[in-house]
Amino acid sequence: MTEVVALISVAVSIVALLISFSTMQSQNKAQNHQRVCALTDRLYAADEFIIQNPGVQKLLYEQAARTAPYFVKDTPHDDDYFRVKSFIYFNINLFDEIFCTIAGDRTLETVFEFDAWKEYIVSKMRHPLFRELYDRESSIWGEKFRAFCKDRWGQICQPPDREMY
Repeated sequence: MTEVVALISVAVSIVALLISFSTMQSQNKAQNHQRVCALTDRLYAADEFIIQNPGVQKLLYEQAARTAPYFVKDTPHDDDYFRVKSFIYFNINLFDEIFCTIAGDRTLETVFEFDAWKEYIVSKMRHPLFRELYDRESSIWGEKFRAFCKDRWGQICQPPDREMY
């Protein structure tokens, strides 16, 4: 009789472990989905910003071939100056958030198509104004994103595709 009770206890424990493991996997998938949705929402917010502020896109387009710093005291500090600076910070922060959230998590890297995002980030960072702000204040962003930029700096310093802005 004691053996039967022990076997039942073991069986119940195994079933409980399987249920716990299954629940944990479901929760991880749900959390990953929420993380990806939050990043996608932030990307859409950047798109909305550009739609609502076409002058920012125009300024980025016009400044794509710039070689001298833009964010200096002699630059007219009009509304477009602050809008473009805010937009660039928003994007670089998004790129940093993508790395903080996804880099090193193989499941998220697959779900979020991380390699494609890396290429997108490099292409955006090629813009001289993005590079300028990143280079000027790189210490405020996370280690994973800074390491990525350091590894890809040669690509980032290539001329940008003006049609991307």
